[in-house]
Amino acid sequence: MFDDKEDLRMFNKLYSSVKTYLRRGRSECNSGDGDPPIYVNVRMDDGRTVNTWIDSLQAAFAAVQ
Repeated sequence: MFDDKEDLRMFNKLYSSVKTYLRRGRSECNSGDGDPPIYVNVRMDDGRTVNTWIDSLQAAFAAVQ
């Protein structure tokens, strides 16, 4: 955005962390075994799942993707 390489670097690092630590469920959205994928709220200090419902911030995340 606005050709700022540092902002892009920070976004890519954050986005990678979100996909690694907040995503739960099977690896493919429409196929495979297990629960459907969802991004959950986690505790910042240890990564444990806080809840599994979708709030407004999680719903808006699809637009970022």
